[in-house]
Amino acid sequence: MRAMRSSSRFVIPGGVKADSLETNMSDEKDDARPSLLPPVSIPPPSNSVPPPSRVNRSIPAPPPSRAMLPMPAIEPMLDKADEARNKREFEAALDEYKKALMVVDPSDSHTCASLYANIAEVKRAQGKRREAELNYEKALSAMATHRRSLEALVELAEREGESERVVTYRRRLAYALEEPDARSQELCRLAAAQLKAGADYELCAESLERASELRPKHAGTLKQLAELYRDHNQHKKLIDVYDRLVDHTDDDRERSRYRFVQAEVMLTKLRDEPRSLAFMELALVDDPSHEKALVTMTAIRTRREEWGELARVYERVVIELARAKKADEAFFVCKKLATLRRDRLLDGPGAVEAFRAALEIQPGDVEARSALAELYVAKGERHAAVRELETIAWAEPRRAQTYRRLFELHMRASRPDRALYAAECLEELGSTDMDHELYLQQLRPTSPIRPTVPLSVADLHKIRPSGADEILEEILTIVRDVAVQHRVEVLGREHKLSVTDEQKKLDPEGTGSAARTFAWAGKVLGIDLPDLVIMDDGRTSVAAMRAAAPAVAVGPSVLTGRSVMELAFLAGRHLVYYRPEHYALIFYPTLADLTALVLGAVSVVHPDLGKPTAIKAEIETLFNKLSAKLSDEAKAQLKAAVEKLDARGGKMELLTWMKSVELLATRCGFLLTSDLRVATKIVKAEERAIAELTAEDRRSDLLAFAVSSAFADVREKLGVSLHPSITIPPPRPVDPAPSGSLE
Repeated sequence: MRAMRSSSRFVIPGGVKADSLETNMSDEKDDARPSLLPPVSIPPPSNSVPPPSRVNRSIPAPPPSRAMLPMPAIEPMLDKADEARNKREFEAALDEYKKALMVVDPSDSHTCASLYANIAEVKRAQGKRREAELNYEKALSAMATHRRSLEALVELAEREGESERVVTYRRRLAYALEEPDARSQELCRLAAAQLKAGADYELCAESLERASELRPKHAGTLKQLAELYRDHNQHKKLIDVYDRLVDHTDDDRERSRYRFVQAEVMLTKLRDEPRSLAFMELALVDDPSHEKALVTMTAIRTRREEWGELARVYERVVIELARAKKADEAFFVCKKLATLRRDRLLDGPGAVEAFRAALEIQPGDVEARSALAELYVAKGERHAAVRELETIAWAEPRRAQTYRRLFELHMRASRPDRALYAAECLEELGSTDMDHELYLQQLRPTSPIRPTVPLSVADLHKIRPSGADEILEEILTIVRDVAVQHRVEVLGREHKLSVTDEQKKLDPEGTGSAARTFAWAGKVLGIDLPDLVIMDDGRTSVAAMRAAAPAVAVGPSVLTGRSVMELAFLAGRHLVYYRPEHYALIFYPTLADLTALVLGAVSVVHPDLGKPTAIKAEIETLFNKLSAKLSDEAKAQLKAAVEKLDARGGKMELLTWMKSVELLATRCGFLLTSDLRVATKIVKAEERAIAELTAEDRRSDLLAFAVSSAFADVREKLGVSLHPSITIPPPRPVDPAPSGSLE
């Protein structure tokens, strides 16, 4: 036996030189050799040096046999191979791997495969792709299921675009994997590779079906299978796959989407409308807001004239949407249900119920409320119809159709006063016809009202806007005198206080129409008449004076050239600000001023109240003044009022209240003049916004107020309403309801 010539050349029994061997050592056998550990993961790309797979070094080599010399230990070889690969000394690394192959037991397939894979990785690092592939193949010859080699061959084939080889190796890899999830994933990749390679549909389907069997709840696999079935027109199988997807998801919206896909397939591919409708209803059960399912189902049911079935679906959807607190969607479906009941099922009571439900969700929807009004007309419930039309007027005051319908209904009911103001609104909107114009010519008022009784506080509250605040007004009434006196003192120090000239005061008992109109308006409204002072600046019409005593500045444009109707409006509107609860606004006209006054008043009861930095000094000044000047009785009243405020959470909408006072003033002016044309003419001529209300805001409010029940009731209470005994032109015939509605 020859002696070894170097550390890399040695002789094994049989006299064969190690350096003359190729890398394939599968014919050599040595049952006493140790086994290697399992292989490591996929090697990195060929442009880097992949780490070697290591063998099991913890198992010592068996003792030498008498028949042969001791074999070299494999551990040093692998260490040297590692070191060489890290240094990119690839030939040295290959030499060590070849040595390891010569000493390993050929029957240890796993170890042999790992060593061949290591050699292949080094070849890849050297850029020798073909030699790398040959060694990976040798690894597979040693162990057909060697995962690292199979994965590497897949990667190499994919890089070269060799689709058929990718399929071959992926198939082998899939069946080499034992863990179900891993095998399922690889089968999915195999199916994708088969599709890319142009394989038959059956082969792809088989791969995906087996993958799905291994992971029956995996949505990704099922979706991939569904896509395959869809692309190859396997519609029944596609339906089944979506059934499985539905069974394996807890997401309602996801289930609804799957059901709708089934519905579409049934409808467009299998032409089975009944089953398609069933799937759509299931989709709506899972997700009532599935708009496309609802629209499609509605179209089909409508074409088939299946009104009852459609109504039942709408009812179910509305209930589910309401439970889910999806208000907008519930309103939309409820409105469709109401229309369906009215126009198709001829179910008047059911339609009324549905429209009412819709309006509970969106009270401002004019279309739904108008439809409800017409249903009331059809049922003969004209008072209810009028009530709905009045609500529409508040929501959309420039809608001419509302006033036209109100005119017709009031005429039929012999309510001339209310018909008159509906006609006036149409005139203001430029939407009159001959009947309206004739009516206005006969009944339009030519002078202010002549009430038999003054306006009571209850009547005033009846016509005030929605932003009124009784608690706030109570607080302002209690602190009014002290707050006004404080501001008078401040204005006096600043030389900004208005001083009334006794010689320029108007005599309310005199012959002047302006003074007499203000005196009359004060009596009607129940307001003490302030001093009327002539102003010669040429700009003032009517203005509040910040003086020591209540006073109104009256300019030349009021003293001459105004009709009595116009004076009535100006006087009525202006005097509202001199009511006890409103008077503080004359001295605290801005939102900041009013905020400081209210917080200063509340601080008397709650001294530790937080104060906005911007007006903190003014609040503290008012607090000190009110604390010192208010009587004990006034403080007790203030405490009671603030306790009411606390009971509602301390909320105050000061700007909203300021707007309500201005709108109330405008309404009172209109009430006194009784002619909408006069009131809107003056309002539209005023360019200055008051309390952030434009002229158009005030005009719109007057339009809706003119046809309101509150306005009609107060006119009746004052004794100024027109009565049915007057001669009026006959009305045109009125359609009781739109086409399709029921009595």
